[in-house]
Amino acid sequence: MPDQLRLRLKVRRLLSGAERAVETRRPRAALPLFDAALAADPSCAYGLFFRAGVRLALGDAAGAESDLLAMERMPAASFAAYREFEVPSPRLYPGLARRLERLLARRTSPFGLAMKSFLLRAQGRFEEAVSVMEGAADAAPRNAGLRAVLARVRFVNRFPEQGLRDMRRAAALDPRCGWIVAWEAEALRQRGKFAEALRRADLAIRLDPSYFRSYGWRGGALRRLGRPREAVAALDRAVALDREDCRGWDWSGAGRDADRNLSWFYNERMLAKRALGDVAGALADLGLAHGRNNRYVWSFSRDGGAAAPALAELDAFLKKKPKAAWAWAWRGLTELESGGAERALSDLNRAISLGARGAWTMTWRGRARAALGDAAGALADLDRAVRLDRTYAPAAGWRGGLLRDAGRRRESLRELDRAIELDPVCAWGLAWRGELHLAAGRPKRALADLDAALGLDPENVSAYFWRAKAHASLRDWASASKDVAAVHARRPDLRA
Repeated sequence: MPDQLRLRLKVRRLLSGAERAVETRRPRAALPLFDAALAADPSCAYGLFFRAGVRLALGDAAGAESDLLAMERMPAASFAAYREFEVPSPRLYPGLARRLERLLARRTSPFGLAMKSFLLRAQGRFEEAVSVMEGAADAAPRNAGLRAVLARVRFVNRFPEQGLRDMRRAAALDPRCGWIVAWEAEALRQRGKFAEALRRADLAIRLDPSYFRSYGWRGGALRRLGRPREAVAALDRAVALDREDCRGWDWSGAGRDADRNLSWFYNERMLAKRALGDVAGALADLGLAHGRNNRYVWSFSRDGGAAAPALAELDAFLKKKPKAAWAWAWRGLTELESGGAERALSDLNRAISLGARGAWTMTWRGRARAALGDAAGALADLDRAVRLDRTYAPAAGWRGGLLRDAGRRRESLRELDRAIELDPVCAWGLAWRGELHLAAGRPKRALADLDAALGLDPENVSAYFWRAKAHASLRDWASASKDVAAVHARRPDLRA
């Protein structure tokens, strides 16, 4: 094994142990592991930034400030190594934000502001997170890494034009940094500039042949340029490199998030294989994508999400392989997502009878039964789904929704808490939990959830409705009126 790879594996194992200690509320046990990781590799920006958060959570402001100052001297090239930046959970360490504010009151720290932005995002306060990250980048105008992180935050929060502008500024500040050029390529791809994205991805690979995302985004651009065979080859390389990059992590808790890198690559490879007519290979990749990110489904990113062509592909495949259980399962979910609950239930029953009896299919069948008014059958399926896999967020979330409908609010809230912990960007789960908080007389907590839900899904009519009621309960009539107007703009039929 090459010495560099041996070093990276050693550091990953140390960082993984530190993460696990932080997640299990043993922050003091994490510190020597961070220290050992940084002694082995002083360029480990991820470990330095995370250690600053842990030190601050323990009340060591001087140690945290020292780490944040050291971050300012880190070259941008070191930011992409090991993992993306992490902070201790504000839910587990509620005093962290308060201590960080005290530190920032003494000194404007660019990376302290970045930490504040990440903490706000972890609390679902997305617009505030973007604003604070702007301040972080402006406080260090020559820091290409911070400018690139700001661009990524903008993209995550659906500000693509500003994100592309900031990523280009970052690339201009450090034109030889491979990961920044790669992210510029992805920014261009997201804006539909596929040929330019491909050129930048190729440059990123020349600058840093080991950065897995460059190959994945190259594959995404190639697929959209109508070159699916080359796309599959690029995505194969991305998957292989990402698996190598994830070696040494413990796959519990936050370590599992590293594996989510693969979900986008598997989904893109699935779409490229569909373009080549390889439905069997596409189904295999879709299972791998959905297992890491439940938003990836058969109709995703295919003909604008239209059901008919997606169903036609499955129908042609099922004529040849009528006992392909997962093809029936995905057909059932595609029917369900397009409003065909009865057909969905028939397909899902068939899939389950053929052996697809996991948490996913039980969740989908539970949703189909709920749509058909069979609340008892739906709850039975979702109970079983949760028993089969307590990490599948949709099972917990939809079970919470059914319990809410049944008036079992306390149980519903527990399930929705768990669903959101598993999937913090679950917009419908946040909206449902906000409704429950409002019903329980907690309008401020309701507003926090509903604001987060609408930040993720600005077209959620129900969330506007419940947020209007929350504002009204706090006698904020102007905000309530704006939300009522938003409801009417999206649903003119609801005007009284």
